[in-house]
Amino acid sequence: MKVRIPRKKMIDILCTLGFILLTVSIFIPQHSLPDENDSEPKKLQNEIIQIWGWDDSITKSFDLFYQHYPNITLEFIPTKTKNYVEKIKVTLATNNEIPDICLLENDYRGQLMTLDIWENLESHPYNLNPDKILDYILPNVTNSKGEIIAVPYDIAIAGMAYRRSLTKQFFGTDDEKKLHTLFYDWNSIIEKGKELKSKEEMETFLFASLADAAVILLNQTTEPYILNEKLNHPERFLQSFYILT
Repeated sequence: MKVRIPRKKMIDILCTLGFILLTVSIFIPQHSLPDENDSEPKKLQNEIIQIWGWDDSITKSFDLFYQHYPNITLEFIPTKTKNYVEKIKVTLATNNEIPDICLLENDYRGQLMTLDIWENLESHPYNLNPDKILDYILPNVTNSKGEIIAVPYDIAIAGMAYRRSLTKQFFGTDDEKKLHTLFYDWNSIIEKGKELKSKEEMETFLFASLADAAVILLNQTTEPYILNEKLNHPERFLQSFYILT
């Protein structure tokens, strides 16, 4: 059974799970919440909140949530990423219920943010403070009316992972401090790549593809790419493509 819960509690849930910490955002559909004129619903033995998502790692935080809200059950419903947008649209078109919480990847936000079904989280009773969200993320969770209708679920931590057995084989060490010295910046990475290519007869690469390196390069900036509806310092791209070539 699916039970509606108070609006304020919904935003508390997001905070408790650490959602106000982008690639993924949390949306609360308007129909998931009680009417403003309704009296406070009576406490039930067990309330259920449904979440559609593709990454079940989110369930690892549920135990922490239950410490604060033992009378609420979070129900994670696995949903494939490639079918996510279509599933929501079909569900709406057939007048069926979408879940209480929707996760949405940044790549698909344009297809769903324009739908007039999401809660304005700055309004009462949420009263979400925009200052709690990083400036560069705000445009991603704000609709065309200037309303914040989502909260960021994850902020990717920058870093590179490496396989110790391969660094030992090709660079003679798997010690993280020594590797940090070897791969200190992009110039040192390029030099080690050239060195590796000159020694190895077989094709060996530092990255699985140039796209992997490009994702890091293009996100190594503290400035927005778009400022006042114009491309901000477009010459920055040249340095990134120079390194990639």
